[in-house]
Amino acid sequence: MSHQPMTVAGVEVLPLCDAVGPMGESIRRPLPEMFPGGCRGESDDWVPHFHCYLLRDTSGRTVLVDTGVGPEGSPASSWAPVPGALGAGLARVGTAPEAEPFTRIGW
Repeated sequence: MSHQPMTVAGVEVLPLCDAVGPMGESIRRPLPEMFPGGCRGESDDWVPHFHCYLLRDTSGRTVLVDTGVGPEGSPASSWAPVPGALGAGLARVGTAPEAEPFTRIGW
């Protein structure tokens, strides 16, 4: 999926980048070891991009798909590259979690 907002069947899909960085030390291994035969000579660093998706329909319903890696100290902090920035991403698209009637999909 593109990381640009799009509308599908009347539903606005907004990708939100939560975090970008090298995989945490607890599970970091060289790419060729993680994906045998799947590397193209790139760096051995595995730098994942964690995205969440905000869906809005024409009736005003809002769905947050995946709640990201969470803040510092979250359950994902042992393997996530950096604390998540989902709150800032939601604010950029005019959504305040405490004010929205969210349906959450994810942990």
